[in-house]
Amino acid sequence: GSLLKVRSAPYSEPGWGRTTMGWGIAPSGLTDVLLELHERYPGLPFVITENGCSLDDHPGPDGVCDDRERIAYLRAHIGALAAAMDRGVDVRGYLAWSLMDNFEWSYGYTRTFGLVRIEPGTGRRIPKASAAWFASVARTNDLPVD
Repeated sequence: GSLLKVRSAPYSEPGWGRTTMGWGIAPSGLTDVLLELHERYPGLPFVITENGCSLDDHPGPDGVCDDRERIAYLRAHIGALAAAMDRGVDVRGYLAWSLMDNFEWSYGYTRTFGLVRIEPGTGRRIPKASAAWFASVARTNDLPVD
C-alpha cells in the first residue's frame, strides 16, 4: 500500500461507526500507517501527536460524563499502536486529542473531543471518564481489556 492511498474519512471498520464529525473509525489503519512508515524510513522513531474522536458526550444527571465510546476508541487505537510496536516500530509517545473540549473551526463548541469537558457558559472543567482511564494507562503502562 501507499500513504497516498489512505482510506477516505467515511470508511469505518465493521462495528465502529462514525464520530460526530462524520469521520469513519478504523483503528487498524494506525497499525498500517505506522508499519508503512517504518518500512519507508527504517530506524526513525515516531510520536503520535494527535489521536482522538468527536463524540456526543454530555454529563448525566449525576454530573458524570461517562464517555465509554471514547475509552473504546482510545483502547483500540493504543492497541493498534502496540501491534505496530510488536512488529518493530519505534514509537516513543502517544498523545490523546484533545485534553479539553475546545473551539472547532467549522462547528464552534458543538463538537466535543476532549478528555475534559468544558461547561458551556461557565468554562468549568469536568474530567470525563476517559480522563481517569487515560491517566491510569499512562501511569501503569498497561492497557486494560475492559
